[in-house]
Amino acid sequence: MVRAKQLKLIWFDPLLSDDESESSQSLVQAARYHLEKYGLAFAHCADMDSVYQEAMVSIAASKMQDVRALVLLNADFAQNCAVAHYLRAVAPGVCIVARIPDYTEQTLMHALQSGVDAYFSGTVSPYFLSTLLFSRMRAAGLALPSLTQAEARPMPDYGWCFAEQAWAIVSPDGKRVRLTSGEREFIMTIVQQPDMCASHDVLISHLWPDTENAKEGGRERMNVMMSRLRQKFKSKGLELPIRTLHGNGYMFYGPFLEQRYS
Repeated sequence: MVRAKQLKLIWFDPLLSDDESESSQSLVQAARYHLEKYGLAFAHCADMDSVYQEAMVSIAASKMQDVRALVLLNADFAQNCAVAHYLRAVAPGVCIVARIPDYTEQTLMHALQSGVDAYFSGTVSPYFLSTLLFSRMRAAGLALPSLTQAEARPMPDYGWCFAEQAWAIVSPDGKRVRLTSGEREFIMTIVQQPDMCASHDVLISHLWPDTENAKEGGRERMNVMMSRLRQKFKSKGLELPIRTLHGNGYMFYGPFLEQRYS
């Protein structure tokens, strides 16, 4: 059996080279935050050559020590299939998970014939990706604990927290940012959800429960709120600790304390 700390996740996404692609950057950051407690080493690749190089390094390392690689392909379908086909030829034992455009029979056959082991489509959260990767690890006989078996993270002795009855949020270094009623409800809803991750629908139902047609305009209103929050935190010399989850919702990224200030 291969231990979790000897696993490498090769993440392929050409948009990772684009600093303005917030959705790709946020998805990989959130997934990494969620998975790194299991000891996975991450290799971020923005082009096909980098994927091949990382795969060859893993193959060479596996001959000297128990190292196994997982590959997540998050490019367009043609690129994903090309990479999977190559990797299956040079590294038959690698686990490959890929994004596909749809679940039609033709698409699924193309993906499977290219060497893909598992697939996903549309908007997904980092927790879905984690579960998908874990299932492939189990299928490959890799001794990785499941989410239900994982030990809870110890409570950090530093981090973000609310103050003034949650009308302000305080950074780990003590900088205080005051919140409007909407911003307060927005952040409180996120941190109160499992893994501090909230979908758009959950947020809309909390922020505008009595507003007609809230779902249609809610996402745009949250985009405006996020833009204002970024500017507010930037004015304090802080980075907003909330990430967009690839169009699925938002995640509070970083340690959060239940109580530190009154």
